[in-house]
Amino acid sequence: MKFSVIVPVYNVEKYLKKCIESILKQTYENFELIIVNDGSTDSSVDVIKSFDDKRIRFFDCTNSGVAVARNFGISKCTGDYFIFVDSDDTINEHLLEKIKKVLDKEKVDLVKYQIQMIDGTEITYNEPDVFENLDGEEAFKILLKNDLFVSPVTYAYSLAYWRKCQYSYIPGCVHEDFGLTPIVVVNADSVTSIAYKGYNYYVRENSIMTNNSEERIIAKNNDSLVQYDNLLKMIDDIKVKAETRELFKSYISNGMINRCRIMQGKILDDYLEKLQNRDITKYMLSDTFFRKIKKILFKLFPKLYIKIFYSRG
Repeated sequence: MKFSVIVPVYNVEKYLKKCIESILKQTYENFELIIVNDGSTDSSVDVIKSFDDKRIRFFDCTNSGVAVARNFGISKCTGDYFIFVDSDDTINEHLLEKIKKVLDKEKVDLVKYQIQMIDGTEITYNEPDVFENLDGEEAFKILLKNDLFVSPVTYAYSLAYWRKCQYSYIPGCVHEDFGLTPIVVVNADSVTSIAYKGYNYYVRENSIMTNNSEERIIAKNNDSLVQYDNLLKMIDDIKVKAETRELFKSYISNGMINRCRIMQGKILDDYLEKLQNRDITKYMLSDTFFRKIKKILFKLFPKLYIKIFYSRG
């Protein structure tokens, strides 16, 4: 069995060497490392070219964003399964070996593994949800409790499954994970989740995840709205149980509302208006008294809702 490891690269000269080394140290050696340079202007290309390993396949592209880089990397895959590694992160040396052990037992569309958040000397992670060969709808119901389940870097994907469904990240979107991972999970025939903490995510200042400047928030808002609309269409286009469809729409709608916690002033007002124009409350669950109250409150007094549930203290 062969794996493809896809690494999109953009201006990460400080961290790239460590990332590539962690991949090349894998105890399971039958893999290709696909590195897609997304128009870096620093010395990232020099770092890549300093490695002499026949498993490395390097592609130098014009800057088009991480979504396009991911799509391009997938188009070049020759492995049976592929994983993503962000170029400023690392993976642990037994990751591919652990995934192969699962697949030797039974082929599945997705293998979920765990992520560690590393902030200086502090390491945090969520308690893993471990299960074997569940259909995507059941896996989705379990995994959505974990905030990081949408991250594309915590799955091994069957290339056959991906190509059969013709998945593609939306070009230009900053948070491409939100716009595709939920549908990839819920639409899968089979998903296995293992406890192995195989991925190391490094919390860094001014990263996409931590940059909350006004300009970045507005860009994220616009991207999220595009992806939200797309997800609503996609879930209606696939065959799932009615209760799963309802839960899916509620999950992504709550995710959109949760974004309000980092906003204020005109940015918040504009964003709330766009949510209300989409009548987002119709997708909020009302199966308990508390949820009914929350739904009514957000519909009638959205700013009061934000103040109550997302107060910055």
